[in-house]
Amino acid sequence: MLPIAANPRHLTERARSPLLPAAVVVGVVGALALFSESEGLRNFGMMLLCVVTGLLSLVLDIRVGFISLLVAISISPDIEMWGMELRLEDFIIPFLGIAWAVRHMARREEMRPTVVGRAYAVLFGVSLFSAVMAWFMATQKMSFGTSMFHILKIVEYFLILFLVVNVIRDLRDVKLFIAFLFLASFLLFIFGYFQIGGAYTESIGPTGGRLSGPKGETSNILGGYFVFHMVIALAMVWTIEQSRYRTLLVLYLLIAVYPFLKTLSRSSYVSLMGTLVICALLLKRGFWKFLMAMVVAGIVFSILAEGSPILERASTIFSFQQESSWQARTFAWKAAMRKFWTSPAFGTGPGSVALGDVDNEYVKTIVEIGIIGMGVFLYIVWRFLGTALATWRLTREKDSVLAGFSMGVFLGIAGLLIHGVAATSWTTIRTMEPFYFAAGLLVSIFLHYQHQTEREKTSHADPYWFWNGNSRGRERAAPHPDRRRRRRRVEPEQAPAPVMETI
Repeated sequence: MLPIAANPRHLTERARSPLLPAAVVVGVVGALALFSESEGLRNFGMMLLCVVTGLLSLVLDIRVGFISLLVAISISPDIEMWGMELRLEDFIIPFLGIAWAVRHMARREEMRPTVVGRAYAVLFGVSLFSAVMAWFMATQKMSFGTSMFHILKIVEYFLILFLVVNVIRDLRDVKLFIAFLFLASFLLFIFGYFQIGGAYTESIGPTGGRLSGPKGETSNILGGYFVFHMVIALAMVWTIEQSRYRTLLVLYLLIAVYPFLKTLSRSSYVSLMGTLVICALLLKRGFWKFLMAMVVAGIVFSILAEGSPILERASTIFSFQQESSWQARTFAWKAAMRKFWTSPAFGTGPGSVALGDVDNEYVKTIVEIGIIGMGVFLYIVWRFLGTALATWRLTREKDSVLAGFSMGVFLGIAGLLIHGVAATSWTTIRTMEPFYFAAGLLVSIFLHYQHQTEREKTSHADPYWFWNGNSRGRERAAPHPDRRRRRRRVEPEQAPAPVMETI
């Protein structure tokens, strides 16, 4: 690999792209928007964040827009506008799309595959067809605009994945944005500490408060957001070699524990425990370390839970069938499945099941877009799981940071799948936008190492495979450097002229 000084274009880009100062500006504006007590000042900070993002993305560097996107994903509340509930990301992503289009026309860069592009095209077609059929047959009372709003959310998720894959190509940028991913979630952890028992908690009775996210965010979904980031950090702690990074990640996890517990989300607790078991099964050599970590976590949990509703809430996990909330969920699932039989193939249309009505991602998906849409959704998840495992295999002997991140994304997907049994984790914005951002970083790592591996294989290919009759010439060893010399025809030596004997 060439040193940095040998790459003048890289130095020029770094000189034009001061990401760290821009990140400081974005972080200050985001903190102003998040922690301000005045609603007017908070709204002003959010609009300022959008304006700063647009200008810096178009004028300075599109990667600054990605930093603002991560901050907006972390802190943005629901904003009622034009009869819809929007968020800051809905204004930032169009700026990023325009900035990428300008960059693409200027540099003529080749567009990279996203691993799930064709599957998302099929999912978009199925969702659109389902919405049109529901509108024509009038099977639901919702408007066609409601269905299109949900379909556009699917497009927005894919656009995040596409932009990250096609902009963040260098592995140094990938590592930098992994750090920004944790820093953005760290803002929400600090927000949780400031808001525990304050204005952003929803009462659960006289025993205490339940932590929820910014306006429009439930505790259950906030717990899923915490689980996704915590398991990525846990996997990186498990595999990373640099002690300083491991120390920072351990501190990150310790800070995240208490806000996570204060969500009182039993589905999030179960999701985290299930993910830890999967982690122990995949990383067998550290199984005893896992047991010790579980013992320490149990001790810390007991200390934090003493005198609070956390322990009481967690103790009801194993008796969930007797809980009124579980009975209400199962009743809602059965009612939704009765709607499913009216249109089992393509469903009743996106948006026909409200997010608060059915706390189950799989019931919601199969009712809205039918068996076909459910199959496409599961295939997309399967592709992401396969890409995460393939990336981990490619990087575990080369880069421990990227290997840990790849395994963390795999465990994060597993955690969201478990969490989706009791929440709409694969639909809500709070969990899906950071997931697709992390998935974009994962695909960038995979494409880099896949290209490197293919280049190493083809460097030993036989260039004369079509002449030598070898149909699998790419697997043949390179020709001997003296091939032509050895093939050259050797002329026989001429016998010396006979010498006449003298008599």
